[in-house]
Amino acid sequence: MGWRAKTKMEWWHSYNQLMIMFGVGIGFGVFGPSMMDLADMHSTTTEEVALMNSARAFGMFIGSCFGGYFYEFMNDQILTLIFSTVYGVGTIAIPLLPSPTYLHIFGFVAGLSFGIAHIGSQVRLVKIWSDQSASAIQAFHTACGLGSMVGPFVVAPFLSARHDGVLVKEAELKTPYLLFGVLYFLMFSSMLGAYFCDPSTIKKMSVGGNEEAKPKMKKSTELFIMALLFVYLALCVNTEHTFGSIMILFKRSDTCVWVGSSLMGVGVSSMYGAACGLIFEYIRIRHSYVGTVLAASCLGLAISAYAVPPFIERWPMFFQYFLGFSNILNIVFLLMIFAAIRSREKIIADKDEPSDRKNHTDIPV
Repeated sequence: MGWRAKTKMEWWHSYNQLMIMFGVGIGFGVFGPSMMDLADMHSTTTEEVALMNSARAFGMFIGSCFGGYFYEFMNDQILTLIFSTVYGVGTIAIPLLPSPTYLHIFGFVAGLSFGIAHIGSQVRLVKIWSDQSASAIQAFHTACGLGSMVGPFVVAPFLSARHDGVLVKEAELKTPYLLFGVLYFLMFSSMLGAYFCDPSTIKKMSVGGNEEAKPKMKKSTELFIMALLFVYLALCVNTEHTFGSIMILFKRSDTCVWVGSSLMGVGVSSMYGAACGLIFEYIRIRHSYVGTVLAASCLGLAISAYAVPPFIERWPMFFQYFLGFSNILNIVFLLMIFAAIRSREKIIADKDEPSDRKNHTDIPV
């Protein structure tokens, strides 16, 4: 069987969804290196500025938990466009805000908006690439990672410079955030153009076949499998971020730390995308389920921030035991996922059947 050929419109929509994640990644990557200069601007500590990350993560969690309900009543393209724009404006405004309090508020609003936009964006991408859902999800998260990697290089020339504790160059943070705004304007224009050319909502979108002919899985079984996926993904994200943030304390070589963290990130991100793609071959993708996936990521980030650091100074080996135990749990939950989907029929339609938007099948979202 060959994969269903994608239309130009589907490629355009796919490009827009990946650009959303790339832009979000750049936003994350630009903020981190600029925290010290933001602290100087507001005459406060770096720790207080860094609280924006916590506010943003909390907003993402709230958005991922409740964002799916909005898509029941509105066109997914409109919602994704609105909330992606709110995230972009909230990020662009960072160097213009008068105090850290506003920074935290804008961080929460930006995180909330991203949580909601992320749901619609990923659902649309997965439904377009239903015959290659694992690869689509992998590309989706890779785009964010690529943006996070590019962000620090974008902001680096505009950071302040010191020599022997003396300021020799003033920060020019407005410039990199303005460049970020230009990127988001181009993305906004592309998404708006795609909507005018194809205003279809995801709930009426064809995925290349008749899914209703497939037997439906019981709701209780779907929820059980999603619960297993939730724990598995939370453990994946927790392992990645715990390793990357704590490993620096034990470094003997900067190169080894960078290589080890990179390999961990590549491996875990592959596991993340593959697990989501596998599950959505057996379960009809819903906005609430994608929200569950993002909520798992937020929980994994929270665990990495509070589980290991309090013990690492008094008991360094706790780091190793924690990672080992997390890996064992990961394997256990992965095996449970395999057992839960064993002997179940995939819902992906015949890949040789041509797509016909005039004879689409309504899919519950």
